[in-house]
Amino acid sequence: MSASHPGALGNLVVCRTRPKSPNCPLQSHGHGPIREFFRGLIKEFEQPGTTFSLQLQSIDGDFGYALWSAETADNVYEMATDTHVVRDGKIVAQSFAGQITSKR
Repeated sequence: MSASHPGALGNLVVCRTRPKSPNCPLQSHGHGPIREFFRGLIKEFEQPGTTFSLQLQSIDGDFGYALWSAETADNVYEMATDTHVVRDGKIVAQSFAGQITSKR
């Protein structure tokens, strides 16, 4: 689902489903990986005490973008973004990036 890259920005987590690049270890195609990504996220966010703040939501044609922050029992999402491309009512591409700090 994601990989952590410790560095100057802390733990940066990136997940993208398209386009495929030999330099990106986090690639997959099709609706299955998108479903799995959101299943894991929803399970984590269903825990008691979770907080969520949507800072920006933008929709332009087939493209949707969200900037948000959250805190769950497991993680602090200091900053996170989701981008979706939707065609004929279905997500055809999705990307996620976040500054995530584990509480465990």
